[in-house]
Amino acid sequence: MLATKKILLVSPKPPPWHGGAVAAQMMLDSPEVKEQHDILHLDAKFADSVSELSGLSLKKIKRLGCYLWKMASYRFSKPIGTVVLTPTFYFGSFMKDSLFLWLAWALGIQNRVAWFHMSFVTIQYENRGALAQWYIRKTLLRCNHFIIQSEALLEYFPSFIDRKRCQLIPNGVDGPEELQRESKQEDHVRVLYISNMDEAKGWRVLFAAAGKLIQKYPDKEISVHFFGGATKAWPEEEIRGIFAAGESPGKITYGGFVSPEEKALALTNADIFVLPSFNEALPLTVLEAMAYGVPVIASDVGAVKDALIENEGGLLVLPNNEDALYEALSNLVGNRDSRVAMSEFNRARFLTEYTRSAYGHRWSHALKLINTP
Repeated sequence: MLATKKILLVSPKPPPWHGGAVAAQMMLDSPEVKEQHDILHLDAKFADSVSELSGLSLKKIKRLGCYLWKMASYRFSKPIGTVVLTPTFYFGSFMKDSLFLWLAWALGIQNRVAWFHMSFVTIQYENRGALAQWYIRKTLLRCNHFIIQSEALLEYFPSFIDRKRCQLIPNGVDGPEELQRESKQEDHVRVLYISNMDEAKGWRVLFAAAGKLIQKYPDKEISVHFFGGATKAWPEEEIRGIFAAGESPGKITYGGFVSPEEKALALTNADIFVLPSFNEALPLTVLEAMAYGVPVIASDVGAVKDALIENEGGLLVLPNNEDALYEALSNLVGNRDSRVAMSEFNRARFLTEYTRSAYGHRWSHALKLINTP
């Protein structure tokens, strides 16, 4: 039975493919949510590609005005009891997103939910001036409910966020019904990176560490494959130039943007997944690697440690540390038994914690608590 009051979700959905948009699409598609709740969706998309996500433009300003008008129109034409908003913590983008938070408060929507896809560290609150801190604090306090991906991320939030108003909903991902381990060649170790090619994702650190790894094992068949969309700072032509000029261009490759089907194939064939980001919340790609039973090496940032259990499902390393990443790669490349054990552990953990169904049930329960009159 659907709740009487409607729920308005203000969030982009893919494309472009990034964590917040994918999570929103999965929530909207969840049978558990659709059966219990009447969801309206305002697709507040400001970019048509990953390279357009940052920066300000006339097109974005026009879209902002349009989305704010649509949100107000929904409020006066439909019985909306709850609005779910997805503010980012890049300061410029937060200023844009803050207008939605203030509008929801001004319109008198009873339940105003901030759904965070990022770590609060990103906004550098403590380093901001007094006026900026005042505005961030006042804006977030326009909300009376908060959805956070993991317990570890709560550590970074300031004390003015009431913990009693926070609910934890980890991301969920799709995975194969069964693993296809028999297709992998035992004498070939495939290392995989999937994310966008923003420098803060650590791809250049991995590129350097991968070169050292291949030099260490000249007689071992190792390949390191990078997939991800180019960014404004790193156009695809420049990225391909770096890979072509590297010491092992045939073994360290860049495949550009990856479709969902290509991602599934890459994860099926991977032996080690690496995400050396400098800053994350609870990255979907780590959960996807776990779903495919792939051992993971990732930076110990954000809530990664809540999902990836060190020495059980993979290895955690310091961010932006080439030597630490190289040592972790050497450890797993040289130890097939550890990789097999980690593969089984990650797959089991995915099935109990991070499936699409578990994600849908958590969201349905949270919305029932929030949207009940």
